Amino acid sequence: RSKEHDFLISANEISVDVSAEQQELHTLVKNQYAKRFPELQYLIPQPLDYAKVVMTLGNSLDIDAEELSFLGKERILVLTMSALQARESSIPLTQDELDTVVQRCQLLLKLEDLKVKIQQYVSSRLVVFLPNVTAIVGARTAAQFMGLVGGINDLAKTPACNVAGLGNRRTISKSVSQHGVQQQGFLYHSDLIQSVPPALMKQAMRITSGKLVLAARIDLSESIPDGSQGRKWKQEILEKIAKLEEPPEIVATKALPVPIDRKAKKRGGKRYRKLRQKFEQSDLRKAQDRVVFGQREKTVTDAFGEEVGLGMLSSLSRIPQNVNNKAKMSKGMKNRLQNSNGTVNTDNFFNQDF
Repeated sequence: RSKEHDFLISANEISVDVSAEQQELHTLVKNQYAKRFPELQYLIPQPLDYAKVVMTLGNSLDIDAEELSFLGKERILVLTMSALQARESSIPLTQDELDTVVQRCQLLLKLEDLKVKIQQYVSSRLVVFLPNVTAIVGARTAAQFMGLVGGINDLAKTPACNVAGLGNRRTISKSVSQHGVQQQGFLYHSDLIQSVPPALMKQAMRITSGKLVLAARIDLSESIPDGSQGRKWKQEILEKIAKLEEPPEIVATKALPVPIDRKAKKRGGKRYRKLRQKFEQSDLRKAQDRVVFGQREKTVTDAFGEEVGLGMLSSLSRIPQNVNNKAKMSKGMKNRLQNSNGTVNTDNFFNQDF
């Protein structure tokens, strides 16, 4: 098993190298074909689709809807309009340049076939080495993840929030799809997510991403080689999705309770008035809030440079003191002090320094 595992890791590394070679070929083709159709690299960013379009258009830039049917009607329409403009303003390639571009495109497609064969073989053996990951997303999707990140060790280190974006293919407008899912990577195209209603795909991908990374870490440690934990997590994912699909519960209209015919409690009273007097506005603040009609108000500048109006404070002959908020001694405290020290003058008690 160890030799076969090392062989699968090597096969994945070859798949990663093949992807790197495809990117280099794609860059060379873009740089060379940009002289004939400069906007094509922005309209068709995917390397495989770009190579197929270049081989179809050549120097003539004639759009054949049947040969380019893999792009979709919307992209073909945009491509046709751009090709009409490029035909007049761009420079045709020489025959040698065109032959070189076509050969590189053919090589890019051959490398893709090689990478697919490697992934097919790896996916057929991943049940042994990635039992839990395979149980959740399937062997094909697990092989795609392995081929992209380079191995189970790298997949286990990948944050769950990045799993949905692995293998994402951008569209022309780079906008959200009709299902409201922007990250359409390998996980989006897996059988598990495709079986979910479109409205719940984003939530299903978020739930699956977390379980997928945990399963990869278990497979890396080989603690549960039979894949039972992966099957258990997949069942939990399906149960959560089924719970999300359930319609909301109908809440019955609750009638108002029968009013109780009793005497209402009166607010106020002596105790309540005394409580309000502790927190009422002082006479000093009331005088500041009042102004004399037709006379200019005196102002001062505070420590922050703000101008503060004094209102009618200057007209007061003395500053009144609010006695309602002074500290008072409870009757129980008075009795305890009298019993211990005899008679106590409470007025002098609060005025003395401690």
